[in-house]
Amino acid sequence: MRAADLVGLWAFAGTAVSAARSGDSRDDDLEGTQVLDEDQAARTGKGLIRWSEVAVSDAERRAAVRRRLDCGALHTATDFWRAAFVFQHGDKPGDGLLAHTRSVVAPTKGRKDAAWIASASLDRYLQSMGKDQISGTPYRFSEGA
Repeated sequence: MRAADLVGLWAFAGTAVSAARSGDSRDDDLEGTQVLDEDQAARTGKGLIRWSEVAVSDAERRAAVRRRLDCGALHTATDFWRAAFVFQHGDKPGDGLLAHTRSVVAPTKGRKDAAWIASASLDRYLQSMGKDQISGTPYRFSEGA
């Protein structure tokens, strides 16, 4: 991850916590609902899952969420929770770190069920860096997955 990305993450975290404390009550990002539904459907469909195709659609979904993040469209606890799920399916360490930073904002904004995605995204980030999981979420990297 580039230094500029890390600076952006810190700026994002401060803005998100400020919004959480101010009681931001905007509606959930409806585009985020569709993106998360597609993300989960790609993994839970009946029959054989073609992971090479899922990887392509995952990248498209991450790009869509990134555009929403860049334009400041995410505001609610659920917005950040959904973004975490999409980014945790990334293919670079930075994706896992973005997932984790979004997941820890969700509970501060009222999403009390965000603990699992916070743990899973941290585990995925650590694994992508060649480190062991610390939360013991079931996901494991394997060749060809």
